[in-house]
Amino acid sequence: MADLIAIEITQDSITQAFAGLIGRTSDFSSITRQIAQDLVTQTAFNFQNESGPDSSGQAVPWKKSKRAIRENGQTLTDKGILRRSVFPSNTPFTASIAAGVEYGAIHQFGGETGRGKKTILPARPFLPFGGPQGDVLQVDVLAEVINTISAYIAKQ
Repeated sequence: MADLIAIEITQDSITQAFAGLIGRTSDFSSITRQIAQDLVTQTAFNFQNESGPDSSGQAVPWKKSKRAIRENGQTLTDKGILRRSVFPSNTPFTASIAAGVEYGAIHQFGGETGRGKKTILPARPFLPFGGPQGDVLQVDVLAEVINTISAYIAKQ
């Protein structure tokens, strides 16, 4: 079974947006459900554009894989299993996404793999989280998250 990677995003802009919700509702499920879906949508864009967030959250192109070069294909999209494995999840107070395959982490963060750990894969962050610890939300989706929260506040 694959290990779960848990990342907490505590960017000031999101914290401030959520502060505007305090006292308006006690159940944030509809908001967190939409935020989780925003994260999945951004992940799909990352696969389509073959890019992901750098340490500052800006989208940058992935290093092209040898297979993609050889087959004139897309990096991280041989059979599409990794791309299709990403799913949303939420509670009243959290929004999350996960890749449902055990090799997702090595592609997200990079590292040594293979027999004897002789192969080094570069990080190709496909989930919309950048930074050394994966704790910086990708700029492209950050605006969507803030819009989701703002739209909810406007309806109240």
